[in-house]
Amino acid sequence: MIVENKHALHIVHGYNEPFLSLSNQYSRALQSDGWQVTTVYLTGVADEAIRQLTIADEVIFFDTSDKNMKGLKFGLLLRVRKILQEQNTTLIIAQRYKSLYLALLGSIGANIPVLGIAHAFGVLKSAGRRRLLNLFSSRLTIAGVSEAVTEDMRSKEKNLRLVALHNCIDTDALEPLLLSRIDARKNLGLCDGEFVFANVGRLHNDKDQATIIRAFALITAKHLNAKLLLIGKGKRETEYRSLIEQLHLQGRVMLAGVVPQAATLFTAFDAYVSASDREPFGIVLAESMLARIPVISTDCGGAPEVLGEYALYFSRGDDAALATQMENLIAMTTLQRSAHGEKLYARLQQQFSFAPFRMRLLTLIHSMVKSS
Repeated sequence: MIVENKHALHIVHGYNEPFLSLSNQYSRALQSDGWQVTTVYLTGVADEAIRQLTIADEVIFFDTSDKNMKGLKFGLLLRVRKILQEQNTTLIIAQRYKSLYLALLGSIGANIPVLGIAHAFGVLKSAGRRRLLNLFSSRLTIAGVSEAVTEDMRSKEKNLRLVALHNCIDTDALEPLLLSRIDARKNLGLCDGEFVFANVGRLHNDKDQATIIRAFALITAKHLNAKLLLIGKGKRETEYRSLIEQLHLQGRVMLAGVVPQAATLFTAFDAYVSASDREPFGIVLAESMLARIPVISTDCGGAPEVLGEYALYFSRGDDAALATQMENLIAMTTLQRSAHGEKLYARLQQQFSFAPFRMRLLTLIHSMVKSS
């Protein structure tokens, strides 16, 4: 199939990060291949600043709340259908399930290929979802943001076309924004002589900062200059503050809350620690790789795909094993830690920067369009 009118509709659940940056990479890749792109944000109020930040030929805000997204929304379906007809759309990309649901039902009767992006585990857990998606299997492809997410979908569904399409970060745009180590530490209130382990993300069970705190407690007596920095907010904050007090870690563990432009400050860290139970991809891991710092991570989910052989791993929830890896990292020379960081940086550039992502995405889209 030769597409004369290359017009893509890109449906994104909302513009909160990391989805604004991620969706921009899709649009940027499409535009580089001659596609016109219309981006629709389902949730979030119309915002001129977001419009300017969005890479697209046209930006449309549906201005719907998350609460109002539940259930079958005929009004939204009609709006999607109207856009498809007015712009003679020849490709739809849908980020997350609700976007995919609207893309498929809104394009009934049109032979438009649809690419759905699965950003989490459990997307095909529901039998009802699987039945609905199978009705559109002839023109539907679902891409997981890691092999781990894709295998999770394959374990539930054998008939749909399921592929892996790893996320990326725009290294060319982000790397110049990184602060120097001195400036980043000054910004965060850290001293130069401290050995800083850090974690960035929601204070939530699935991020399991409690394991990091308990592991850190096991090494503090031996390493008096070690400090743990947790950046983020969440429903476990009160629980974590109590845990810090119980373990007598006041002054050694910092709960910094939400820090604006945190990704520019990773150069302040001596190591990044992830204790997530199942990270689908882990944009924050890619941001750590960009800062050339060593990473300690759980050995599950998409993390091993992203970090490869260059990270230090431990089993989820095993604070003793994490403490051992923390001590292993402290015991390394500065040169050895730097070598770990450089290898992670090289891996990021080779596999998860924009150029390889663009190639993977366009190859997939060309195969979809050709077979439709």
